[in-house]
Amino acid sequence: MKVVFTLKKNTILFLAILFSSLLNSHLFAQTRVYADDQAVGRTGICAGCTVTNPGNAVNVNKSDFSTLNLTLGLVVPPSTYQTLIFPSTNKPAAGTPVSVKLGTGDQLLSLDVLGAITLQAFNGNTAAGQPVAAASLLSALSNNNQIEVAITPQQNYDRIRVTLNGGIVATLSNIYVYGAYFNVPGAVACNAAIDELNGISSGLLGLGANVGGVVNPQQAIDDDINTASTLNAGIGLTGAFAQQTIIFAGPSVLGDSVRLTLSLPQALLDAGVLDNIQVSTANGTTDNADNQNLSSSLLNVRLLDAGTNGRKVVITFAPLKIFDSVQLRLGGNVANVLSTLNLYEAQRLIPSPILSVNGVVANNTTICTGTAVTLSTAKANTVFKWYTVSTGGNAVFTGNSFQTPVLTATTTYYAEAVRNGCTNASARTPVVINVSQVPAAPIVANDVVAVCPGQHTSFTAQNMAGVTVNWYTAATGGTAIFTGNTFTTPALTSTTK
Repeated sequence: MKVVFTLKKNTILFLAILFSSLLNSHLFAQTRVYADDQAVGRTGICAGCTVTNPGNAVNVNKSDFSTLNLTLGLVVPPSTYQTLIFPSTNKPAAGTPVSVKLGTGDQLLSLDVLGAITLQAFNGNTAAGQPVAAASLLSALSNNNQIEVAITPQQNYDRIRVTLNGGIVATLSNIYVYGAYFNVPGAVACNAAIDELNGISSGLLGLGANVGGVVNPQQAIDDDINTASTLNAGIGLTGAFAQQTIIFAGPSVLGDSVRLTLSLPQALLDAGVLDNIQVSTANGTTDNADNQNLSSSLLNVRLLDAGTNGRKVVITFAPLKIFDSVQLRLGGNVANVLSTLNLYEAQRLIPSPILSVNGVVANNTTICTGTAVTLSTAKANTVFKWYTVSTGGNAVFTGNSFQTPVLTATTTYYAEAVRNGCTNASARTPVVINVSQVPAAPIVANDVVAVCPGQHTSFTAQNMAGVTVNWYTAATGGTAIFTGNTFTTPALTSTTK
């Protein structure tokens, strides 16, 4: 028996970025195309095999989810499925990866649990390949209660079916489906998070998110520094943890850094909780094995002033490997105090340019009026734009090397780095060019004197503030033979100028 229902929703595009090849390190911007329509159904005789809130899997809210329900213990194992359908005007081609975000609520993700879930692509009602068990797709983007899995159909397809099967795992009676997407070319904000995963350890199951879990997870990626997700890891629970993984819009470039803005209750800081907070990164399905706690010397941790939600903490670090996600984990092994923290924002930062003036690294220089300088910087996969204002404005030049016009007044230029395919830029680096006016010719008292052969004499130039006096043996050009206001000649044997 098969029962099918359909529901139409709107298309939503979110931004992502992918490397087409890490070997040549070229960035190609891509945009996420989410499924905007869906159909649900079941197999077998099973009144309880339903999909709750099916439209949530294809609406605009990434924290919403549908729930696939399954009745356990039936003689003939049933299944419940939901098919997520992509826009008819924007279908994926064969060989295009498709990703699905799933969750299991209070059931921890495991190979056994994921064995009950299969993914299969379809082109209309025709299967495009064979079903793939989610257990075979377990990756670094897994957070105990949530997972993002992907398959790559080798045939044309326009939808992806998620099936919860009975008879494999007797304890899995429901799963959450958050949505499905594939990628198309498009510009992105490379510094911004695009999605998140969150989860807890087994010791926190059933305690509720306000004691053991992540509350308001989407507020960590809403680009609002005044809102936050809250990680709770219980009271005095050894080995317990809550964690949140922030997913960026594609791979980084070596040199990029991460900035996390948190707040912690003062009681936790007094209890030395920094050792219970860990950060790590991953690149796609590969864990970078760079886990560090907040007391590590590899992290820059700044404690800011206390606020109504606790003491603000800003963490920055530069991973040594390419990454597209960062995970924050809070341990619960703190006696008599609820382990909790707020995550306001997670950002990936493009490093600001390091500038050179006429080939020498510097952030300021001094020149004479009527001259120009060459400002330069360089970085792979990066475009540099030069401005005369610290924010906003229009670029006066785009490129690695900028020769200024002839300058007659002190001027500050600013350079920002923009990655290929990214819509955001680094913070701007200033360089100050101090322009000095050409001074009047120095006044030398007694500029003509008579001496006997073999004698010395001295000349003194009038002191002028901010002016250095150089002495020459030629009217123009040549090399200075002395610097200073008073010059004593060597022994003279002939008339000399």
